[in-house]
Amino acid sequence: MMVGEIDVEANGIVLLDRKVLYEALGWTPLGPGERDLMSEFFSSDLGDEVIQKGAIVPLLSIDDGGYEIICRLASEQSTVEDLVVTENGCFPLLVKEGACFYDLEKLMHWPPGENGVDSKLKSGFYSVTINGFRSVESGRIVRAGYEFVCEPTSKLIEPTAEIDKYMRVFF
Repeated sequence: MMVGEIDVEANGIVLLDRKVLYEALGWTPLGPGERDLMSEFFSSDLGDEVIQKGAIVPLLSIDDGGYEIICRLASEQSTVEDLVVTENGCFPLLVKEGACFYDLEKLMHWPPGENGVDSKLKSGFYSVTINGFRSVESGRIVRAGYEFVCEPTSKLIEPTAEIDKYMRVFF
């Protein structure tokens, strides 16, 4: 299980393995320069293709701000089960060299200069469900974030999650 934090500046989080993403795109950055993958994903079928190939697990249309992120195997006990307020699944994920979490903003200036938050997932195929959670005390949100629950599979699954599902936890 991995527990970390991520600061969101562009209303979303993505989980991806760079090697798998580059293979899905048929492209590897060779020198200086950036590519606006977010615009490409939203303006063509490329966004759906990278999801179907297990290259990206997207969490979109969330509020900007700081979030706790948890990545665990489905066989591991949830530490936020009683705090879950929204759920979306399942997304396919393929891990070859290591999957990391990135602010969606990084896709506008790809590749990012730094690595994302390491998910600690081993190589393999996964079915990923995203749980949004929060804890409220005295009318104030004191804890909020997302739990990525990863079920190992023998091959890529067909995505059943809704890409545009309402997943906000700051409400």
